[in-house]
Amino acid sequence: MKKFGMTKWAVILALISIVVNVLCWLPGSGEFTIYQPAFGVVNTTDTVERFAANGSATTFNFTFRLTDQTEMQALVRADSTGIDTAFELNVDYTLAATNNDFSSGGTLTTTDTLASGNTLILHREAKRTQTVNLIQGQAMPAEATETTFDKQTLAIQDIDKDLLFVPGFPKGDPAAALGDWPSSIDRAGRAAAFDSTTGAPTAIDLTTGVTVTAFAETYLDDTTASATRTTLGLAIGTDVQAWDAQLDDIAALAVTNSNFIVGDGANWVAESGATVRTSLGLAIGTDVHAFTTNGNTILTDAGILSIAGLSTAADKMIYTTASDTYTTTDLTAYSRTLFDDVDAAAWRVTLGVVTAADAINKDGSVAYTGTGVGFKDEDDMTSDSAVATASQQSIKAYIDAYIKLVDSKSATTSGGTATAGSWQKRTVTEESDVGAHVSVSSSVFILDAGTYQCRISAPAFLVNNHQLRLRNTTGGSTVLVGTMEYSVSGTPSQTRSEIVGIFTIAGSQNLEIQHRVETTRATDGFGNGTTDLGEVTIYTIAEFWKR
Repeated sequence: MKKFGMTKWAVILALISIVVNVLCWLPGSGEFTIYQPAFGVVNTTDTVERFAANGSATTFNFTFRLTDQTEMQALVRADSTGIDTAFELNVDYTLAATNNDFSSGGTLTTTDTLASGNTLILHREAKRTQTVNLIQGQAMPAEATETTFDKQTLAIQDIDKDLLFVPGFPKGDPAAALGDWPSSIDRAGRAAAFDSTTGAPTAIDLTTGVTVTAFAETYLDDTTASATRTTLGLAIGTDVQAWDAQLDDIAALAVTNSNFIVGDGANWVAESGATVRTSLGLAIGTDVHAFTTNGNTILTDAGILSIAGLSTAADKMIYTTASDTYTTTDLTAYSRTLFDDVDAAAWRVTLGVVTAADAINKDGSVAYTGTGVGFKDEDDMTSDSAVATASQQSIKAYIDAYIKLVDSKSATTSGGTATAGSWQKRTVTEESDVGAHVSVSSSVFILDAGTYQCRISAPAFLVNNHQLRLRNTTGGSTVLVGTMEYSVSGTPSQTRSEIVGIFTIAGSQNLEIQHRVETTRATDGFGNGTTDLGEVTIYTIAEFWKR
């Protein structure tokens, strides 16, 4: 078999020629003599051995011959990836043999234990040197001569081993098919190929030598199998059905006439006849009535016969006049509106009847517990009905829905620094919340959705012009604007800006009372509190009434 222009036998003949050239003539003769070796011969051809690692073994016995320890080549292959790692003599492993004689192999001991899932690969690379110098006319030592032959034989074996991994051509191929590969320049950027006429090695330019359609280009640039399936219209779950064990169950069922496919709680099974009727809840004699025929007479339940003999028409219902005897009567559309009512109270609503408990008691001795027509129990009265009667509880809750937020500080503590040029959040905490309509955190408050009437005021001291506003920081909008007030800078004076109005707010909106001043005033710009009058000092006051 030819290996890219160099035959195996040509290599072997060349090596034999080298061996012949090292033989010398015997003294006093014109001929040379090859002596019979006095010791071991090369009688094995295996030069590669593999050992599966088990996570515990560190010693591995090999059988091929070495003339020098440096001829040993050790690789560890990761079985899952096929990646080889070269081991170094006297670093990753050591070699040993009896009397240091490796003519029949020896033992390799690894420095570390090899984990399972790896394979240790040992092979020989015989030295390609000849160190014996035989002088013509002098003695030719048998051991040195044999060693020279042995090294040539080992080299030939290693070449044979290497040639096993080289692609070759069949021996029967014509000479035209055995050409060499193109030069490195002609191969660059091209793909390996074989001439379509001679079969000889060549290289082709993929951009010109192969026709790639526009459709082929759409999947050649895909980087995953999933992307390729999508390009080909085979996306799992969209274009084709993903594999499913239950679909396998269905595919395995017999296509017997009259079979039904039903689930038994674990798999799909085929059923027919009585089994299907039971699965469907139609077991004869249990779920449905059985019938048989005897001549022209149907043998069945008398009540069913009576019903079967009735004439049907619109707005009719059946009722019994005796045992197993049925007849029909009228059932109007209005009457049917009563039949879906679940209790007496629902009937009264349908009939428009109001009970005593639903009526307004002048002396107040009866609690408002009814739900009849004309009665409303709404704490916020959102329906705004012109005809419904409200309960006392609703009226009280509506009137009492009051919220008060304040900025309360201990005596002689001022209201804080007022800084000109921006809106500042005024400090407030909850003082009163009748009806639980507000939550306050860090002077930011959230009101329940609805409409509110409010009155808000806050002082400023020695800041010139100042003004309040109620700000929706969630929506980024101003809800109400307060009065513009003036507190003369340099002359002790304190005035209050006030907000009065009605507004509607959606739920979960952050609200702040914000104040802006013309002139910065440290410490007491938002209210002077230097005098102790024996009570806490109140600065900001905000009152809300839920409408």
